[in-house]
Amino acid sequence: MRSIKYILGGNPGCFADCIDYAKNHPIKSIRLGLKTDNEITEEVILKRLVGFFTWEFENKIITYEELFGGIVESEGINRQKDSVVNANRRLNRRLKDFEQFNIEVLNNEVRFKINS
Repeated sequence: MRSIKYILGGNPGCFADCIDYAKNHPIKSIRLGLKTDNEITEEVILKRLVGFFTWEFENKIITYEELFGGIVESEGINRQKDSVVNANRRLNRRLKDFEQFNIEVLNNEVRFKINS
């Protein structure tokens, strides 16, 4: 579903927005990157597993992040491994979305690791 920001302002900011934008603007390339960052609250430290996509069109570059999962630092190693597996499943699902539109994503082989 396209975002309100895109509908009102024409600036893509998520997957659906970029797919719609690509209907009228040729894609030069799309690159996938992964990162982790810590979210710290009084109750928990959460390591967020984030993918960021950089779309290069002929007239602009658009970068946005997608949260694919998280690891609670206080959980056991087996639960942390399960969290990484689940995040990688979500990432694989997103990459399949690109395949459905016959769009190639550079660096699509990267995956989250337990020590990331």
